[in-house]
Amino acid sequence: METGNINKLSVRNLTYCALLGSLFYVIFHLFSNILYVEGITLTLFVCAQVFNKKEVISATILFGILQILFHGFMPWNLMYLILFPFYGLWFASLKKIVKKHEAVAWFCGALASFLLGQLVDLPFLLFDRKITMLYILLGFKTSLIQGAIVFIEFVLLYGPFVKILRTIRK
Repeated sequence: METGNINKLSVRNLTYCALLGSLFYVIFHLFSNILYVEGITLTLFVCAQVFNKKEVISATILFGILQILFHGFMPWNLMYLILFPFYGLWFASLKKIVKKHEAVAWFCGALASFLLGQLVDLPFLLFDRKITMLYILLGFKTSLIQGAIVFIEFVLLYGPFVKILRTIRK
């Protein structure tokens, strides 16, 4: 029985998924070694504006799997596998709004970056509630600074990055 085209990905779509997932992994690790600088949110947001939703979400799942395979089955790695597909869905749903108002991208990107720093610590609830609260409180300052820096990244790099990816996509 034929299920229709809705569940099928072409070779081109699968190639985009593989390239984007690999790009997310490389960007994540290039910037994760620099305190407060985080490039995955900008990259994911831009890709969600240029590529289709299915490609971006599939790529975020691939990124999460790569993170777990290369860095172990740790609670925070599992959180990346859970969070980034939702971020991809969230960012892709903003396509029409962001085309009209680019500032929405800046603020959503900063918020997503701030939340990432906080949500990744939630698995520590499995160990102890007090430890989790301590992690979240100590990470709050870091997440605020990270969100502010990502806001600046979006203001400076969002437009040019979208233009470049749209050119590549054609």
